[in-house]
Amino acid sequence: LLRVAFPISAGMDGALTRAPLLVEDGRVTLRLPQDWAALTSDRLLNRVRGLGRVVGLDGRIEIGSTAG
Repeated sequence: LLRVAFPISAGMDGALTRAPLLVEDGRVTLRLPQDWAALTSDRLLNRVRGLGRVVGLDGRIEIGSTAG
């Protein structure tokens, strides 16, 4: 989980509230706000997918969605 969280938060307090990690539709989904789209990378996607594999689900990154 920390391997997913740190690259998007860079250790900044409160940053993770803008990038929820959800389980929905049989997938682990990391939702990033549009202004954080530049943070996506193959490395981050592979980490989200790896987290999904641990719990038996697919992993994906979604850009531009808001939680709640």
